[in-house]
Amino acid sequence: MSCSLNPDDEIVSTWEGNVYSYMNQEKQQLLWKLTGMNISRCLQDKEGMWWSTSRELMYYVDVETGLPASEWTNPWTKETVSVMHVANNPVQGQQGYSDDSVWSETMNSNLVSTKSDVNLFYPNPLTDVKFMPYAPYATYEGGEYFKHFVPQIQLDSEKDSISIDTFFTWERTS
Repeated sequence: MSCSLNPDDEIVSTWEGNVYSYMNQEKQQLLWKLTGMNISRCLQDKEGMWWSTSRELMYYVDVETGLPASEWTNPWTKETVSVMHVANNPVQGQQGYSDDSVWSETMNSNLVSTKSDVNLFYPNPLTDVKFMPYAPYATYEGGEYFKHFVPQIQLDSEKDSISIDTFFTWERTS
């Protein structure tokens, strides 16, 4: 649903969304919009497990102009800072898991959906004294939550590579 069984095929996914503030006891604010793309392929290892490898770009888009932002003014501190867009290379991971709490499939109305919860917990790269007011913890905590959907009839094929109508949702907390 998220890549081809043919390791020579590259799959392109795109997305758009919004980034909101979540300050304690304040109404959420739209900070900026997002647009991004991912180019991936899947490879099978000797044990039969599938792995994806990809590259992705994501741009923070100015709410007013609709263009990629070069700088941003923090609505609380009024400080203007440069915007660093996302360029992840590589993004790699296992496709499918034995733990059903992480990966599961359901079928409703002839649609198959899978979910993949990626909980993040690793050393905080912002432990510099300069960032302590914003990132005071030694460990970064977050999560990315995906759900893919595809019509069942398109999965009932013997082909290694097919063009399917898949769509997905993505949420991130951090």
